[in-house]
Amino acid sequence: MKDTNKTIIAVGLLVLVCIIIYLVLFWHKSRPSQLPATIVMYSSFGPSNSFDPNCWSAGANAHADWFVPSVSGTLSVIEIAVEPSYVRKGMEKTAGDLDLFLAQDESGFPGAVLERFSLAAGAPSSPPPSLPLVFKSVAQPKLQTGVKYWLGAKSSGPGEWTWHFGDRKFVQKAAREKEQGKWGSAGDYCYVGAFSVIVTTNQ
Repeated sequence: MKDTNKTIIAVGLLVLVCIIIYLVLFWHKSRPSQLPATIVMYSSFGPSNSFDPNCWSAGANAHADWFVPSVSGTLSVIEIAVEPSYVRKGMEKTAGDLDLFLAQDESGFPGAVLERFSLAAGAPSSPPPSLPLVFKSVAQPKLQTGVKYWLGAKSSGPGEWTWHFGDRKFVQKAAREKEQGKWGSAGDYCYVGAFSVIVTTNQ
């Protein structure tokens, strides 16, 4: 009788262990995985991507604004309110290509370029572009929260591009390229150009 009871207890314990293992495996498989999330980690646009008609000029000498990510993630998209500086009257030449770049900070100014984007200007006779312009990242550099980065724009010409101010009226120090690769201050109290930085991160 005692041997029978021991056998029943052993079988019961084995069944209980099997049930526990099954429940653990089922719970692990049914847990929601960390899916990539797309987040706007910085934006100087107003509601519905609004921006100010006033602007910075981006010509042979680049203009750059800095930002600090609110979250870490992989660069996905940059949106920016920039367009060729056309009067759209008379005989205007088509502007040179836009050179847009994301750079690390180096002693308070743009440093090593993390990714560069290029866009050919439409002809002066063409309709104005729909803003903001959207640039999708190919290099997908990783941006770290709390680290300073720069977004800069320039054009080798002819003509210049217009970089509209952000509607949120952020004011901070900006950078201006004095000559190729050499930066100086554009002023300590400058309106930030209109742009947003979108990253992909795991929640």
